Amino acid sequence: MIADMERQNVFRHYAETVLHKPLFVPEDAQSPDLLSLSFACARYYLGKASHLKRDDGTTFCLGMGFVDALSPNAFAALRDDVPLIGVHVGLAATVFEFAQFVFSQQTVFRAFGTPDQETNPQPHPGYEPGLWSLDRGARLNADDYYLAMKHLVPIDPDRQLAAGYLAHLMLRFAWFHEHFHVVNGHLGWLVSRAEKAQLMEFVDEASTSYAKREAIPDDALRVLELDADRSAFHALCRSQISGDEAIHGLGEYPLEDRLEMSVFAAYAMTWLFDAYGRSVGQNLMKKHPDPYMRLHNLVRTFASNIFEYVSDGARINRRALTVFDQLNKTIGTMPRVGQVLLDLDTPQLQDDLTEADEMLDGLREEFWAFAYK
Repeated sequence: MIADMERQNVFRHYAETVLHKPLFVPEDAQSPDLLSLSFACARYYLGKASHLKRDDGTTFCLGMGFVDALSPNAFAALRDDVPLIGVHVGLAATVFEFAQFVFSQQTVFRAFGTPDQETNPQPHPGYEPGLWSLDRGARLNADDYYLAMKHLVPIDPDRQLAAGYLAHLMLRFAWFHEHFHVVNGHLGWLVSRAEKAQLMEFVDEASTSYAKREAIPDDALRVLELDADRSAFHALCRSQISGDEAIHGLGEYPLEDRLEMSVFAAYAMTWLFDAYGRSVGQNLMKKHPDPYMRLHNLVRTFASNIFEYVSDGARINRRALTVFDQLNKTIGTMPRVGQVLLDLDTPQLQDDLTEADEMLDGLREEFWAFAYK
């Protein structure tokens, strides 16, 4: 088995030579809390898969880390027989800003702290919440950044803490998503068809992530993303339901509140990726499912795989979706709960998801040889 230090060296070499970005070491940051704790939690949860093996006897292992790049990206790749997963620092900055905005609004997550202390600040002019940190915010030094962010930080200290926990859950979903590209056999199957292929949320100009994958049909790539989303969402919710929350303060909240926040965290990631794609004019449809389809895929997953583990799951799901309704009053691109529920019966959308399910079932036999069990 490849030693941890060797795996991390492979990860560093990949970041520097393929992504052309340096490895970001959270402990070296001036304010490392979000990044270092996110990384530690990811290692804790993903380390639980260390006993898994492929049919050929290969034991599960990972090289993983943050990459010092400002796009809200995450990826899975294979180099020197080492599966690698990573998150760009830009994604952490995005979810940090977004989570602060969410908890600075009086009408959302009212079970946390004293929401009536909040003043409902607007996002930075010209930016949807989360995107300012990738542009103007990225040009500021740390002190000026936090000064410019001050109006979005919740006033109530308990809601400040809760905003941090939401950011952690959103990042955790990203770590889980890339992890399950490896565990479910997606990455191994992909590389067997295109040797240097990699999976990314967004095409990076410095990478060749899609140029090497022309042998893979686009619709197959889309179902990989839906499958990884499902597995990640299930793992995110199960960490709460099973009482296995790695962050002590978050684990002290009532299960219903933690689960509502976890469900919203996953749902919100679909909106954030959509918002970023729109801001840079990048069409995600070719290689990724439509973000609204990804949201419905998660709603389906909650109903079919998670309801059975919790009492009143329908109410928790509705509460999470209602957060979008409240935020939509300020951010008009947020989905509306009424429309989401109505579209549960929209034939075209649901037929597309059913078709994706059928395609995924057909591909699973091919994935199985590369999956870790």
